Amino acid sequence: MARMGMKGKLTAGCLTIAAVLLVSCMISVMEFMKVDNFATDLASKAVKDFSRIRRLSQDAFDYNQELLTVIGVDSLVTLPPFDIENFQARCDTLARSLNTHGTVVVTDSLKQSFLRFYKAAEDLPDVLESDFINTRSWYFSELQPKYKTVQDNIDLLNAETFRMLDDVSRNFDRDFFRSIIPGIVAVGVAILMVLLLMFYLIIYYARPLDKILSGMKAYTATNKKYNYRFEGDDQLYELNEGITGLAEDNWILRKRISDLRNAAKENGK
Repeated sequence: MARMGMKGKLTAGCLTIAAVLLVSCMISVMEFMKVDNFATDLASKAVKDFSRIRRLSQDAFDYNQELLTVIGVDSLVTLPPFDIENFQARCDTLARSLNTHGTVVVTDSLKQSFLRFYKAAEDLPDVLESDFINTRSWYFSELQPKYKTVQDNIDLLNAETFRMLDDVSRNFDRDFFRSIIPGIVAVGVAILMVLLLMFYLIIYYARPLDKILSGMKAYTATNKKYNYRFEGDDQLYELNEGITGLAEDNWILRKRISDLRNAAKENGK
């Protein structure tokens, strides 16, 4: 198996850090897109639901106003037209859209309360024709309480929808923080790996280089043998072995030269 040199080890370390960051960033992006799509769908759905509630409230208000107009002029040919089936169907659509126990119960109450209001309004022609019933008194005693119940149910529906959205928003906050966790983990892992890489470089490269330089300085300054050794299998190990061999050969040569000089001096004497 081929040995991995300094360049290969450093490249492998950097590529490992890059791979961890890339994978974590991809997970973060996918989670964020998921949360972003959820938030977009939630906002769109909320707008539609509140628009449905507003239209139901406006239709009930308009019908009540038309009844008041008829009562005000105290004459009636036919009842004001109102599509009660469409109103009930829209209530059912709203209940399916909101799809929580509280909103379904309130929506059903709205349907029933408006139906009672609508049925009570069907007696208006008979009231107008009667000589014994005061139309305005009949409205305030019969129709207005039922209409108030309709409006109360609409207010409850709005409140229940807001409460549901508040619960969903809490879940959204949790999902949002969950989406950024991979990014935080990626940064933490990257910092840890950078520290490990720095520790690795200091232990296996910076410190041996310092020892090599110290040994070379001692060798050149004091003529001591270069004897620094360390375990390894990369270019730095080969460099140290080469320096050791050269220093050993040079030390032996210098010693021989010194011995020859000393012998020459003794012969000269």
